[in-house]
Amino acid sequence: MWANQSSHSGLILESPIIIVDLGLGNLGSVGSLLDRLNVPWVSSEQPVVGTIYILPGVGAFDHGIARLRSTGWADFLISEAPTKAIIGLCLGMQLLCEGSEEGAESGLHLLPGRFRRFAGGKTAERILKVPHMGWNVVSATAHCPSWLEHSIQNSRYYFVHSFYYEGPDEVAKLGETIYGFGFTSIVGRGKIYGLQFHPEKSHKFGVELMRALLKEIGK
Repeated sequence: MWANQSSHSGLILESPIIIVDLGLGNLGSVGSLLDRLNVPWVSSEQPVVGTIYILPGVGAFDHGIARLRSTGWADFLISEAPTKAIIGLCLGMQLLCEGSEEGAESGLHLLPGRFRRFAGGKTAERILKVPHMGWNVVSATAHCPSWLEHSIQNSRYYFVHSFYYEGPDEVAKLGETIYGFGFTSIVGRGKIYGLQFHPEKSHKFGVELMRALLKEIGK
């Protein structure tokens, strides 16, 4: 377990944020983002009780869900979801959902929807490479709450992913990004949110988005 010594001066939280350590993401970058917000946090390979959980990750879907199950995090997060807040980042967002074309395993089903692979190709303006990599903007959908719309306005975020979200619940689709077509890049329901991009690699834009998100779900 790994913890910081930050004070509560940035945000008032009841307990440290728990970063789920699956060995599949740069936890140092996520921790550094939380340090900039002056909030306490710990990371753990085993389930630890908290009020806010962050599930980061890069890599393959099936490997990620296998790690969640083998460490006990899968059942634990499912049991915590009705009353606690969970944020999934990149692969973490995908693991919170139902599944992905990338693998055969089922996700946690804490958010509706599945993931499809980008086809790539060309548009009149650009060649669409896979993975979708680099800086891009996120626009508010019709169901985006005002606090989130204000946070993402005039911002840009860093993406690295080959699969995009598709889901049946339009109300859960809060942010959209264009890469040849519009795909959902922020999904949320209750206190569970998925961000397809990496806020921890998105400099001041990621910091401000996480500040707004933690303030909202930490109430």
